[in-house]
Amino acid sequence: MKRPLVPDWLSNTLLLVGAAGVAFLLWSLATENRALKRQLSEIRAASAPPQNLLGVGDLVGDTPLLGLDGDRRVLRELVGGGGVVAFLTTTCPYCEQTLRAWGEIAARAADRGMPFVGVSLHDEPLTREYAAAHEIQWPLWVLESPLAALNLNVQSVPYTVLVREGGTVSRVWLGALTRRETEDLLAVVQAGPTDVPTLLSRSPAGDPNCCEAPLSGTDGGR
Repeated sequence: MKRPLVPDWLSNTLLLVGAAGVAFLLWSLATENRALKRQLSEIRAASAPPQNLLGVGDLVGDTPLLGLDGDRRVLRELVGGGGVVAFLTTTCPYCEQTLRAWGEIAARAADRGMPFVGVSLHDEPLTREYAAAHEIQWPLWVLESPLAALNLNVQSVPYTVLVREGGTVSRVWLGALTRRETEDLLAVVQAGPTDVPTLLSRSPAGDPNCCEAPLSGTDGGR
């Protein structure tokens, strides 16, 4: 009787190894497919037009924010009844120049019972370090996720936004606030945000006193 060319134990082992290899290949393909679908979803979201534009005459949107204290809110909830929003990055020198003015405005707003909300377009660790280094006393938030930046039409910082009661953006200031602009905004805050004139302080195009805002919420400005 002839012996088989391949022993049964070896044949069975080879079959098991082959089956395991096929199973691993199928698992790898499924994992890669899920990753590709996730990337495609993110690309589609990134290419979508902004939904909640923060321009004069627009309503503040439901942009999700994360507070440095761990609180989670949306922008509309914070300033829908009127208030001031200051957008900044941790690397923009013009934002740093405006911190003192924002501090004055925040104090005046607090006296009037009006919210003052700082929104950093950088991530939480960088923003926390920045707030501590500059002894920022007013509420400072970050975008809860990088994709949240897509809901904002903030292309340059510093960007100061006045929101009237009802959640409508009534006035914006682009670039470092001058003393005259600071006094103007302090007067508006003192009077209350119920009825103020609509005005864009400076043209957003090519303003030399601001930095380009990051798209992801983590990259540096100019």
